[in-house]
Amino acid sequence: MPPPHTLSEQPEYRSLDSVWHHFRFGSAQADDENVLKDPRKAAYSGQQFPVESLLAFGQQFVPRLTGSDHLSMAAYASFLKRVGQCYVIGHSQGGTFAVRSALANRSFIRAVVALEPPITEECIAELECDAGGEIPPHLFVFGDYIRGANETWEAYLQNVERYCHLLREKGTACQLLELPDIGVYGNSHMLQMDRNGNQVASVIKDWLLSLEDLR
Repeated sequence: MPPPHTLSEQPEYRSLDSVWHHFRFGSAQADDENVLKDPRKAAYSGQQFPVESLLAFGQQFVPRLTGSDHLSMAAYASFLKRVGQCYVIGHSQGGTFAVRSALANRSFIRAVVALEPPITEECIAELECDAGGEIPPHLFVFGDYIRGANETWEAYLQNVERYCHLLREKGTACQLLELPDIGVYGNSHMLQMDRNGNQVASVIKDWLLSLEDLR
């Protein structure tokens, strides 16, 4: 059935082919037939995501609604008002909403952890134009197979570098952490689902516990 007509844009249906490279499970040059036949063999060397369960992962996909950012931001604002002071951890597009909410609802957010958020030029422009009060500390976390391997995510990473620079100029504590730089390798875009997800969580926990030092 078609989605309710609350949005003019059509939903996006992602295939296993599209996420294989975009989620950095393996190279875009991998042959589709071989990916499905033997995903572990087709994956990047050292890949931590359980690609042997690729079909089960694909069964979790739901249509991705585009043009709904304003609804998501309104939901974030409503939720934060209900919860009150909190730490916000978001992944991918959810991480972008967390970052934007830190400007729109800063009185409720003590710190932001954004896992591989696709920061856009619009996000950067929002921060550049911001003239509000103190912005909560930020931690950005990115996995492996980005630099020199994936142009899309390399561009997002560069945008986050710019965003961090602007935050620091405004006096906000900000850290951009690329996991390979600290000896944590093999992470896909799905950091929390990777085999070493607990190790990634421990890194985030240590940062949260260090906030008093960052302030």
